[in-house]
Amino acid sequence: AGSTAVQELAFTIADGICYVQEALKHGLDVDEFAPRLSFFWNLHNDFLEEVAKLRAARRMWARIMKERFGAKDPRSMMLRTHAQTAGASLTAQQPLNNIVRVAIQALSGVLGGVQSLHTNSMDETLALPTEEAVMVALRTQQIIAEETGVANTIDALGGSYAVEALTDRIEAEAETSAPSSPLWMTPRNFCEASRKRCCNMMAKVLPAFSIASTALAARSADTSVGFSKSTCLP
Repeated sequence: AGSTAVQELAFTIADGICYVQEALKHGLDVDEFAPRLSFFWNLHNDFLEEVAKLRAARRMWARIMKERFGAKDPRSMMLRTHAQTAGASLTAQQPLNNIVRVAIQALSGVLGGVQSLHTNSMDETLALPTEEAVMVALRTQQIIAEETGVANTIDALGGSYAVEALTDRIEAEAETSAPSSPLWMTPRNFCEASRKRCCNMMAKVLPAFSIASTALAARSADTSVGFSKSTCLP
């Protein structure tokens, strides 16, 4: 919430890196669990930027999994992802206009290559969505999927100068902390929080790791422990 496309990309990929690191530390083989990882993105109004953001995410994740973590299974390098249209972009005034916003955002997700999609209802800024609004949101997805033909071609916007240039720029800024995008303001806090979430997840899913998880959580709480940008981020 409140992030730019570059910031969303950087912190989401960094979160995924932290999860992979913790799983490896607990003895799991990367190709054993990586094919089951999935991501969640937000879709906003800047149509081409959103398409480029998702394309950049796939490139970054494939490279990180192959080069940084030594994944061999092609499925480990795939960025499987869900996306949801941006509730923050909806307006309480003239809510019918939200139908158009949601349709554009959803289309950017499809052209960016998401595997699943949630479309917000037009009246969510006012109250819980009405049945009519929910039906319109559902039909928006179905019209995109069944009537537009955009799902028939993989990476349909690939090769466009605007999309390729945006993809390159977003990827580069997400990886290098460009001056226009102060991404590393709180990397320590972010990585500590990610590590704690990993610990909690593993303690619940894999009881054998509960002791190690407790120890790691305690270590993360120790203010003497330092996390550098290179430890947590691409």
